[in-house]
Amino acid sequence: MNSEVGLKTYGFTIKLRNEAAKERYFQYHKSVWPEVHDALDDIGVRSVQIFFMDELTLFMHMETENDFVPYDSFAAAMGLHPRVQGWDDIMHMELLERWPENDSKTEWAVMNKIYHYDTRDVEIEGVDR
Repeated sequence: MNSEVGLKTYGFTIKLRNEAAKERYFQYHKSVWPEVHDALDDIGVRSVQIFFMDELTLFMHMETENDFVPYDSFAAAMGLHPRVQGWDDIMHMELLERWPENDSKTEWAVMNKIYHYDTRDVEIEGVDR
């Protein structure tokens, strides 16, 4: 793992299908499969935080290595272990739905960063300091 210098940050959003999907999503995330965490490490993800908002909306914040590219890196993760693909199938085929306005290649809509404050001495992609 590289030091924090050179990490990229991303914000993503997506919707949960309904209240039942919300409950299942929360349950799954109480005990994420180890193969999923291994795949995140392998593709250069160093930190993931997922937040819930009213109206079944999720926000995900990620810190990644510099060579991480969302669509390409997530696609590569699917081939690392069958359980990673299984996790993704449950999440995206059963529990989540993309925003209708999301025209990106990823299911999670990429959000544009407009502000960043960090006391650490790191470069953050897309933010002038």
